Amino acid sequence: MLRQSHALEGAERCFREALEKAKEQMAKSFELRAAMSLARLRTQQDRKYEARRSLEELLRTFDEGLETADLKDAKQLLKDLP
Repeated sequence: MLRQSHALEGAERCFREALEKAKEQMAKSFELRAAMSLARLRTQQDRKYEARRSLEELLRTFDEGLETADLKDAKQLLKDLP
C-alpha cells in the first residue's frame, strides 16, 4: 500500500509539472490534457471536489475550439464526476 501511495504522489507531481509547463508555454491543449489526467487521478484518490473545481476553472478559459475532441472529453469527465 505504501508503494502505491508513493506512485500516486509521483504521478500527481508529474501531472502538476506538466500543467505548469503547459501554462508557461501557453499550450492550452496540453494544459487541458494534463488537467484531465490530474482530475482522473484525484478522482481515484477520492478527491472529486478538487478534480471538479480545477477542471471547471480551466474549461472557463476556453472561448474557441469548443467542439474539439479534448474539450468534449473534458466536459464528459465533468459530467461523470459527482
